[in-house]
Amino acid sequence: MLMPQLRLLQVLLVILAARKTKRCLALLLLVVLKVVAILKSIPPTKYH
Repeated sequence: MLMPQLRLLQVLLVILAARKTKRCLALLLLVVLKVVAILKSIPPTKYH
């Protein structure tokens, strides 16, 4: 498994790139759901 933080950075870059489109809100929702799932599946370590 790759580091979740790298994944989040990649996702954020994708969001910034797609910010000009109207799908930005949908992407944000998907990302939020994914982040919540990741945070719930991984015990809190360096996130604070």
